[in-house]
Amino acid sequence: MAFSHAVFQCTKWFILVPDCIALEICKAIGDNCSKRLCPAGYTTNFIGLPDCLALELCRSSGDFCSLAACPSGYTTDYTGCSSSDPNCRCCKKVPDCVALDSCKANGDFCSKQSCPAGYTTNLGGCQSSDPNCRCCKKVPDCVALDSCKASGDYCSKQPCPAGYTTNIGGCLSTDPNCHCCKKVPDCVALDSCKATGDFCSTTACLSGYTTDYTGCHSSDPNCRCCKKEQQCLALDSCKSSGDYCSKQPCPAGYTTNFSGCSSTDPNCRCCKKVPDCVALDSCKASGDFCSLSACPSGYTTNNGGCYSSDPNCRCLPDCVALDSCKASGDFCSLTACPSGYTTNNGGCYSSDPNCRCLPDCVALDSCKASGDFCSLTACPSGYTTDNGGCFSSDPNCRCCKKEQSCIALDSCKASGDYCSKQPCPAGYTTSTSGCQSSDPNCRCCKKGIAVW
Repeated sequence: MAFSHAVFQCTKWFILVPDCIALEICKAIGDNCSKRLCPAGYTTNFIGLPDCLALELCRSSGDFCSLAACPSGYTTDYTGCSSSDPNCRCCKKVPDCVALDSCKANGDFCSKQSCPAGYTTNLGGCQSSDPNCRCCKKVPDCVALDSCKASGDYCSKQPCPAGYTTNIGGCLSTDPNCHCCKKVPDCVALDSCKATGDFCSTTACLSGYTTDYTGCHSSDPNCRCCKKEQQCLALDSCKSSGDYCSKQPCPAGYTTNFSGCSSTDPNCRCCKKVPDCVALDSCKASGDFCSLSACPSGYTTNNGGCYSSDPNCRCLPDCVALDSCKASGDFCSLTACPSGYTTNNGGCYSSDPNCRCLPDCVALDSCKASGDFCSLTACPSGYTTDNGGCFSSDPNCRCCKKEQSCIALDSCKASGDYCSKQPCPAGYTTSTSGCQSSDPNCRCCKKGIAVW
């Protein structure tokens, strides 16, 4: 009769086999074969196989396979173990929510708990299989970005002090009170205020400087560009006696000329002294002159003919006779014509209407026969009056013609006959012949003889 023995394999410590010899599969550290029941802490394997053997997937540091529930700090994974027991599972050590380099900034850390106050939550930056693991980044303490790193600028949660402007951008912070305090520029000159000697100032410009409110960069409205006054040098054309160059308006007694000076300042002008009432050619006739004072006796005033800014400067012509008033004895006068002269308002050069030419009742050709003359008074005895033959504006001017002789010829020399320019008396007959005379009134008076 054959005898058979039951075979027991005690995984971990004892395996019961004939003679109880451990095979290779029961030679793991701590495993053994035994004919007795396996003690506590051991499993019994009657087929000689490991009873919950860890595979590669469950061999990370701290991981293990177990037929019992995984302890605290481990997660359960039913893959990664080799066993016929469905209770065999891989107990994987829960990762310690390890911080990567991006979560290693000063004060940052990784946690599976909610981040505390003063920290922001970033789901990146940590190594963990737990989705609750997050990077808790310390809220920056109002850190300045590049746009708030200019000299003197800074970020603050407090109001910016005097001399600084508030800029909401330029700082990194979750605190809405964090802002960039930018130092107010100290009245900085731009290119247009960088000419030699120019500068920017919040106070009044010094003497010798002009004020220009452009050309400076500042939030202070008092910041202005102080521009050095440009030289205003006189050229040769502005160096006459009394002339000078200035950027100020020319004073009374000077005329303004924007040439004749060397300067970049458009206000620089040549102030030319007004001539002292200088006579032009039209006031340079003999005896004429220009004056700022009243004309003396014998002169009339002409407001033309002089160069001056003073309206009192006038040309004083001496009532000058033109050619038409230069006949022998004629003259121009501002006073009444003397006896023997008539007045002609032409023939003189003057602005004074009292200046007139005084012709001497001049005889024309028809009054120039021997002994004839022109007169403003009655003709004397022996002369006849002729209202023609004289040049004058005076109606009293007349031609005094010397009475012609009325000479008897032989035919009018009979006893008692005679020649006369008067009508023949009674007892005489008149004959138009027999007398020698240019006077048509000369006739022959014949005694007692009728003339047919």
